[in-house]
Parts: sequence; C-alpha cells; structure tokens
Amino acid sequence: MVQVRRGDVVAGGLELLDADGLEALTTRKLAAHLGLQAGSLYWHFPSKQALLEAMADELIAGVGAPSAGGAWDQTMAEFA
Repeated sequence: MVQVRRGDVVAGGLELLDADGLEALTTRKLAAHLGLQAGSLYWHFPSKQALLEAMADELIAGVGAPSAGGAWDQTMAEFA
C-alpha cells in the first residue's frame, strides 16, 4: 500500500499542471500519476476545488511582498 501525504498530492498536482495545463488536470489523472485510486485523493481533499486552492497556495507561498520605495510602476514590475 502506497502512503501519500497531502503535500505529495499537491506536488503531483503541480507537476501535472505544469506538464498538461489546467484543463487536463483531473483527479483520476492525478491519482494515476501518484499510483493511487482516484477516491483516495478525497482523504486529503474533499473536492477538486479544495485541491486547486491548496495548489494555488503552494504557488504563491514563495512570493514575497514588493520592496517599499521607488516608483510604483518599477515596484510592480519587480514584484511581477
């Protein structure tokens, strides 16, 4: 039996998102990618929407606040 953590599911989802795009990301495809049955993903996430929210949180986790000072347009360009 394969034991998968919540973070593993998110990471696998991000891998598939990067490879195939959002439209192609399904819970069945993700489960197969992780070597699981589709229903086992619901142990960690009650819905695909909850999974997508966790993936979005992971994507923005490393983004810091823009530096203060300087022209607003330059600050926004650096932030982007």
